[in-house]
This record gives sequence, structure tokens and C-alpha cells, in this order.
Amino acid sequence: MKISQRLVILATSAVALSIALTGNMLWQDYQQSRIFSRLEDAYRVQTGIETMRAHLSNYQQNRNLSPLSESRLLYEELDVMLSQSANTLDQQEVYLQSLNKRNNSVCFLLDQMIRIHESGQDQSQTDALTHLSNLLSSVIQSMSEDTVRLEQYAVEGSKQLHTQGNLLTGGLLLALTLLLSGLSLRTAKLFKHRISVLDQGIRHLSEGDTRIQIEMDTGDEFSEVAHHFNQMTDRLQESSISRNQLQIEVERRTQELEMQKQALRQLADHDELTQLPNRTYFRNNLLSTIRKSERHGNAVAVLFMDLDKFKQINDSLGHNIGDEVLQEASRRFRDRLRCSDFVARLGGDEFTVIIEPVDNPQDVANIAQQLLQCMQQPVLVKQHSLHLGTSIGISVFPQDGKDVATLMRNADLAMYKAKENGGNRFHFYSEDMTQDALRKMSLEEELRQALQEDQLTVYYQPQYDLGNKKLVGVEALVRWNHPEKGLVAPMEFIPLAEERGLINQLGLQVLQKACTQCAQWLNEGFDPGILAVNISARQLTERQVPEQISQILKFTGWPVHRLELEVTESFFISDTQRSLAVLNQLRDMGIKLAIDDFGTGYSSLSYLKQLPISKLKIDRSFTRDLIDDAEDRAISEAIIALGKSLGLQVIAEGVELEGQADILIHEGCDQAQGYLYGKPMSAEQFSLLAAANPVSEGLTETSL
Repeated sequence: MKISQRLVILATSAVALSIALTGNMLWQDYQQSRIFSRLEDAYRVQTGIETMRAHLSNYQQNRNLSPLSESRLLYEELDVMLSQSANTLDQQEVYLQSLNKRNNSVCFLLDQMIRIHESGQDQSQTDALTHLSNLLSSVIQSMSEDTVRLEQYAVEGSKQLHTQGNLLTGGLLLALTLLLSGLSLRTAKLFKHRISVLDQGIRHLSEGDTRIQIEMDTGDEFSEVAHHFNQMTDRLQESSISRNQLQIEVERRTQELEMQKQALRQLADHDELTQLPNRTYFRNNLLSTIRKSERHGNAVAVLFMDLDKFKQINDSLGHNIGDEVLQEASRRFRDRLRCSDFVARLGGDEFTVIIEPVDNPQDVANIAQQLLQCMQQPVLVKQHSLHLGTSIGISVFPQDGKDVATLMRNADLAMYKAKENGGNRFHFYSEDMTQDALRKMSLEEELRQALQEDQLTVYYQPQYDLGNKKLVGVEALVRWNHPEKGLVAPMEFIPLAEERGLINQLGLQVLQKACTQCAQWLNEGFDPGILAVNISARQLTERQVPEQISQILKFTGWPVHRLELEVTESFFISDTQRSLAVLNQLRDMGIKLAIDDFGTGYSSLSYLKQLPISKLKIDRSFTRDLIDDAEDRAISEAIIALGKSLGLQVIAEGVELEGQADILIHEGCDQAQGYLYGKPMSAEQFSLLAAANPVSEGLTETSL
């Protein structure tokens, strides 16, 4: 065969193969465009389905007809899109048939719901609407899953098409290589260089380098082959870029779908209007809190809150104003609560709060009072000044319920009880807890007012030397002269003052009154002896207390060595080293220190010898039955002996009978106080007593 014939055959074959390759690439481009169209259709269907889901969620929350009508229009759009896709797609017929069937089911359910909704709503129709709504939600979820499968199928088809195209291209290139090798056996020397160039380009292409270009300008058939080869690589490169763009688009839409899922999760767990956790999130959180509290033995409080007068505002000014009121109320609740508290909106104007752990009901009452106060200021909305209140019901785990349903029910009942009592207040599920919390809160406010208005009065009880029956000192005792209730017992307000942080102010006020009065007696010629004043353990934890006491003594002129502070044993059990440091500081100032109610606490006797004290005070519980009870007598003897061995004075309180005093004298007790010598009395009464009973002659400045 002539070389020209061989060349003609070679050229003809190369052109044919190039055309086949070009056709293959065109076919791949066409198929890729179809796949991209499939993805576009699937994405539009998916968007329509998600919009329909949002309409359904809106309907489930608001129960109005508008979302159903909008969903009915959306069905028609989906029907048109699915019909068009059915005319163009072939291998996805199963998914399209499923989507068409489910879309028709959506139409049927929407028509049923619209018909029921327009005919009016009684309880049975409401239940039917709820059932149809749940069915519609299930069908929409199935359609969403079908569109995801449709999109996945398209992506898999793209990958398969890419693989098939590469295999076909490689096969055609292999055929071209074989043809060139077979036809150039006798023309190798003539075309060796050209074939070598072509072979090199083919190898680069087979290795995946679609950017390879063959430089050959000989004006013969080989040049044409090189030209077609370069066109082929250009198309392959364009195809590769198109596939990369498709992959980028798939990844972008995947990210969009993930963001939509996150938004749906947020919508499922939070209230859309206030962004607070919704009913479902609240119930789940309360359940987990109950389980945790069961393990740890903690109490949990549930607050059920309802805005007073909200319905009138919503009905008269419209839902837009009402929505802004709810947003402002939720903001105020969040700002007033602690970080550990959990607040949610159940729906409408109902809010709930979880408080844990709960140490005592008073803490819950304080939080409830703060929530009431945060709504006292009017809500300003679009030139409207709206005054609302809040009714709060409180249930406490475990006494008011051990499960979510019971706690919420009891808190709800307590809330209605608060509304029955006039609203804008809180009410515990337990009547006793409610009354106790209200009584304490009222007493706290009255006590604060008493401190401001100087309602506290100091009474004085004399202390006598048992040896010579002479007055040696006086104990200052606080009394509250309430303008309406009269004298309030210290046991009613002293613990409350310690609990609410008022004890330091109260104690300093009593100390200043007592020092002022005693200094006045000294100036008038009456000598009350040692002034004994109780000081709270909580006061001694304040760093500035020693300095405050020093300033009071300087201001009143009462001698520092005539002041005796009585501290209970409980002060030493929490932080012994700190207790010693504070007491040493007071002793260095010249103040005398005594342990009050000795024998009733739990202080270690090993520390007793280290304490900078000068006196032990036997508690009245041991002196009360001193005559008839051998055990009390033995305890008092032991305390007196202990005090003597440590070089301390011993004073007994609560002495009411001569027999008690005789026993104490026999046991070696130094001093006593009680009704036998005088009850706590006003300053005027004590002045008369001091005039009739001068201070013991042994009570010199040195002994003081």
C-alpha cells in the first residue's frame, strides 16, 4: 500500500476518532446540563416543601386559615413543576411518581382542613384538624425525603457519567494509539518525530492532564490530528471546569440545607416571637432537672407566670402591640433572673421558670418578688403606656410533685389562686409556705423601716456578784417597739436580720444606743458596771466591724475596758483560725470577751484555752432545773470548774429562785443574772435600780 494511501487512511481514521471524541464530550456536556437541570428542579421542589412545612408550623401555632390557603397555592406550583420534570426525566420516574402522589395527598388534606376550618371549630373539629395537621406534616416530611433522594440520584448520575465519559475517552484514545502504531510500521522514520509528539500528548492526557497542547504545524494530516487533539483537550478542560463548578454548587447547596436544618431545630426548640425556649424545650429541661435533683437530693421550684390584663391589651390594641408587650416582658424576665435560672414561654402570655437548687422557700419568694417588681414599670409601645401585672404560681419538687405534669399542674393552680386574690402577686401551692413567705417578706420590710425610723429600743438586765449581792454589770438586750404590733420578741426578728444581711446594721445600732446610755449614767453619777452586748457571729465575719466598734466607743465616750462582747459557741465551729484572729484583734483593743450560752454548742474544748476570753456564761437551760435535775447540776458544776481552772469568770443566766442562787454560790459561780435580780427593763427603770443598788465595791477600774 502506498504511503499516500496509508496517510489517507491514517488521516481519515484520526478524523473519525476525533469526531467520536468530540461527540462524546458534547454528549457528556449535554448530560451534565440535564443533571444540573435535575438538581435545579429538585432544589425548587425542596424549597417549596420547606415553605409548605413553615406554613404548617405557622398554622399549628396560630390556627388561622391563611397558612392553609398559601399551602394550597404552593401545591399547584409544585404540581406544575413535577409535571414538567416528569416530561423531561426518565430514570427518576419512581421518585417523581411518589412525589406526585404525595403532592396530591397534600392537596386532599389541605382541602379537608380548609373545609373543616371554614365550617367552624368545636372540640371534635379541632381534634380532626389536629389529626389532619399531623398527617400533613408526615406527608410533607416524606416529600422532603423523596426530594433528597432525587437530588442524591442526580449527583450519583453525575459521578457515573463522569466515570463513563473518562472510560470512553480513554478507549477512543487507545484505539487511536493502536491505529497510529499499526499504520506507521513502514513510515516510522518519516513520521517518528510527529508520532512521538502525539504519543507524548496522549500519555499526558491519559494521566489526567487536560491542559496538554501539541505544537505541530507541518501542513499535513498530522497537523490536523494535533489540531483536533488540542480541541479535544480544550473541551475536556472545559468539561472538567464544569464538573468542578457542579461540585462546588452541590457543596454550597448542602451547606444551605444544613443551615436550614439548624434553623428548623431552632424553630422547633424556641419561641419565634420572644426567642425563649418553648413548651417542648421547657418540659424536656424540667425532666432532666428533676432527674438530676433526685440524684443529688436537691429541691426544684417551678414558677408559672401569667401577665395580668394582657388579654384586654391584645383585644383592644391589636396583636402587633400584644407581640411587642410579650417581647418586652420576656426581656425583663431574662434580665431579672440569674444565669442559672431557666425561663421559657409556653404560649400566649404564659411563661415558666425553673429554679434549682432551692435551699429554702424564702429564696424562691425573693425571686418571685423580683419578677413582680420588674413588671411594675409601664411598658411603652408606640406611644401607649401600658400597665400590666404578673400572677405567679409556685410548686416545689418533691413535696408538690415528683414529675413534670404534676409540678406544672400545681404551679398552674397556684397561679390561679394568685389571680383570685387580686393578681400581681405570687402564691405557693402550699398555703402554709405562702403565708410564711409573705410574713417574712412583710417583717423584713418593717424591720428595714424600723432601723431607719429608730424603732429599736435597748432594755437592760442587771448582773450581780453572787458573793456580795452587788451590781457588777448590765446586759443590753434589743427590743423592737413596733408601732402597731407593740414589742416584737427578738427571736422573731434577730434570725431574719441575720438571714437578710441586716444584723450588722442592727447590732451596731444597739451597741451605740447602749454605750450612749451607759456613758450618760456615768456622767450622772450612776455606775452600771460592765456593759455586756451580744454580737452576732455574722458580724464578726465583717472586716470593718472592729473599726466600727472602735468608732462607736470614741463617739459615745464609753470606756473600752468596760465593754464586754458576748459571742455564742457556734462562731468557733466554722473557721477557728479566723475566729481567733478576730477575737484577738478585739482583745488587743481592750474589749472583754465572753462565750454566751456555754455548753449548748459544739466547740472543741481543746481550743477553749487558746481563746482570748475572760468569761463563760452558763446557759439558762442548765440553771432552769438546777434544783431538781442532777444532770443539770453536774453540768453546771463542770462548767464552773472548767472556768476556774482556766482562770475565767463564770456567770449564770436565767436565775429565778433563791435555791438556784444558793447552789451556784456553793459551786463557786462568780456572777448571775435573771428574774431573781431583775427582768430586762427600760433605761428609766434601770436608773432607779442602779440608784438603789450601787456597784460592787470590788469592781474597781483595775478589775474592770
